[in-house]
Amino acid sequence: MNKTAQVLFVVWLVIATFVGYLITDLVSSRQSAEQRIRDQAVSYARLVEQHASAAFERAYIGLMGVEDHLRPTDLIRADRLSDARRKEIEALLASQQKRIAGVISMSVSDADGNVFANSVATASNLYVGDREHFQTLKQQPRSTPVISEAVFGRGTKEWGIHIVQRINRPDGSFGGMVGASLGLTENFVNFYATLSLGKDSTVSLRDAENRLLVRYPVIDERVGKQVAVGGPVNEHFSVGKLEGVGIARSAIDNIERVFAFRRLPNYPIYAVVGLSLDDALSGWKQERNAAAVGALLVIFAGAFITIAMLQRKRVEAELAHASYRNQLLLRTASDGIHVLDAEGNGYTSDAIEAINYAVAHGARIVTASWGGEAYSEALFNVISAAAAKNVLFIAAAGNDGSDNDLLPSYPANYPLDHVISIAAVSYKYLTLPTN
Repeated sequence: MNKTAQVLFVVWLVIATFVGYLITDLVSSRQSAEQRIRDQAVSYARLVEQHASAAFERAYIGLMGVEDHLRPTDLIRADRLSDARRKEIEALLASQQKRIAGVISMSVSDADGNVFANSVATASNLYVGDREHFQTLKQQPRSTPVISEAVFGRGTKEWGIHIVQRINRPDGSFGGMVGASLGLTENFVNFYATLSLGKDSTVSLRDAENRLLVRYPVIDERVGKQVAVGGPVNEHFSVGKLEGVGIARSAIDNIERVFAFRRLPNYPIYAVVGLSLDDALSGWKQERNAAAVGALLVIFAGAFITIAMLQRKRVEAELAHASYRNQLLLRTASDGIHVLDAEGNGYTSDAIEAINYAVAHGARIVTASWGGEAYSEALFNVISAAAAKNVLFIAAAGNDGSDNDLLPSYPANYPLDHVISIAAVSYKYLTLPTN
């Protein structure tokens, strides 16, 4: 492996390690963010469950207080109840209602479902015998209260959840029902609005069939209807799980949320909190985007370094090849580089170009078998520059002394340390020019 390959290997190893670290850190931070929102959803679900349980327990205590003041004859002869007794019972209902926050009405009905006393409306024309919660109490002897689905009050003209208690006659048969209506807005929605749940988050109460009792934000047309036939939340409800958490896409608004639920201890009601996954991961997504930009910049830098080093290696290889070729050419050439024509004449510019070429391609010794009588400043500068690079210049003296001029011709006559003048004389002339 050559040096360039080794350097590039190290560069990309560092980049891969850095990108791997970013990915690992993002996966870890994503898991941490999801765990935080799961824990937060569970905490809110427990808070909502405790609030709902307290509301139902307060209402139930109020119902027991009313039942304790009812007489057996009130139910047996409800249709013949005196106005004085009816007003007495209604005053009791109104008094209990004021003591219980969130209760919008209380009423007492006979065994047929006729309401004969109500805290807020005339009882003579109110009928609840067709209500599901009434039928449950009538058909199933029980000592515990029943929570209704969300119903629109016939007396209050408001949405509410009824908590109702069976009243038995002395012989144990069904004598009637006492109930309280917890207003959805007064008792639940107003409280849910104070929770800092984040954007697109929801709070709801649902029954065991996953029917919506109350929801915030409010969607009136969904109240009392089943949220979804399937889904993880409904599956948990169907197996009677008391508490759980999971991620699902809402069947109501198609928003993906972390849903946490908790069953009320004494009632088949579930508190469900859904926190928007997109909102909860907004901070993580910013971190992810920043990491992606950083990774891309590092990769681009690595690509730039790789391209630059490969180009440099290619240029160096081309220069080395050219230098080797030129050196080989210089070593094997029989006549050197010709700058003179067939008549022995040439231009100083050609000589300068030849010298520059030889020096640029690594020549350490330059020989010249030509010369002239005229001094050339340009030629002198070129030979001086070559001498500064420790290039030895060997020039033919170019003077046979026939004209009694013993000085060598230029460039042999330049007074430079790196210029050597070589004289070649025939047998006719024994003159040796000096330099």
